[in-house]
Amino acid sequence: MTTDEPKNPWSPEEEGDHDPVMREWWTCELLFQTREDHRRWNLMTSFAYEHETPSCFFQYVLFDITSKKWVAHKDLNDEITKLAHVKNRLGLHYETSSLEGLYPNYHLHVDDSKYGLVLDADYTARSLPHWIAQEATQGNLPIGLNFYRYGFLPHCE
Repeated sequence: MTTDEPKNPWSPEEEGDHDPVMREWWTCELLFQTREDHRRWNLMTSFAYEHETPSCFFQYVLFDITSKKWVAHKDLNDEITKLAHVKNRLGLHYETSSLEGLYPNYHLHVDDSKYGLVLDADYTARSLPHWIAQEATQGNLPIGLNFYRYGFLPHCE
């Protein structure tokens, strides 16, 4: 029996860390609207580590699309041991912020006392994951004498 259903190109191993690779990062970008005042927002978060320095990186930017202003942000390089990450699922923790899950369900928690910001978002992928250059190279992109993979979820709610 054949099926025309597309196959999920990601495995749990691909969602978790690949330590000891030299560099790895995860970014989550959310677009949402508040219920009370119907303002539109964009929240971008990034968690990363790299072994060259070694260090980790945590960043978020909360942008008010309605008024066209950023409201809160943090860009922080820190000791590599400050970012906790696991294999076989998305499980990232930096201080009080985290990004967790396994396709198709994820949870983002951003907590920054400087701005009085506490944000929790549960989201579900409504499309299959996709690797850049998936059709040509299964997502493998050359870099120097090695390669990297860049994947994303095109549609989440």
